[in-house]
Amino acid sequence: MRRVAAPAVTCAVTCVLAVAACVVTSAGVRAADRTWQGQFLIAAPKLADPIFGRSVILMLEHNDTGALGIIINRRTEVPIGKVFPLPHVAKDREDPLFVGGPVQRQRIFVLMRAEQSPPAATEVVPDLFVSTRQPALDHVLGKSWSGDRFRVIAGYAGWSAGQLENEVKRGDWRFFPASAELVFDVPPEHLWDALNAQTREFWAVAE
Repeated sequence: MRRVAAPAVTCAVTCVLAVAACVVTSAGVRAADRTWQGQFLIAAPKLADPIFGRSVILMLEHNDTGALGIIINRRTEVPIGKVFPLPHVAKDREDPLFVGGPVQRQRIFVLMRAEQSPPAATEVVPDLFVSTRQPALDHVLGKSWSGDRFRVIAGYAGWSAGQLENEVKRGDWRFFPASAELVFDVPPEHLWDALNAQTREFWAVAE
């Protein structure tokens, strides 16, 4: 039986997507638009891959040498307090660890929602920052940020030169403008369904 989002969740998803859809409608999101950095990569329904099926990937890098992104809707049952060596400022945190992809699971990404850049962080899109450095994690946990403002993500997805472009040509992926609201305001278990429904008419077609 397919699970249906609760009314409050449905309303939140609809409101957030309505704003983003205006961007798509007015400017378009096409695979031909370079670069894909700062976009969501959304798995097509036909992609029956155990890792990437129903995934939403935040693209962090895309250039002539390849691409890198992190899956943002793979929440685990592992609290981040069990991930880091003790003693650590995270030791008492129950926030869940997310899995960002199959590559280098020991590499930690900190995704943050903030109006100003946290220490050692890079802006992905407005109000959304990422870091792989310890000062960013220490800042977030030392300031006791709530779990709806940051995520700790292990691993990433990577593509060699031309690999992602070929997958897009094959119809494996769609695109949608990334935003801090979609990352943090939409429950991760509902994000793929919401974006898949929103992007049906915006198939990415690579040059």
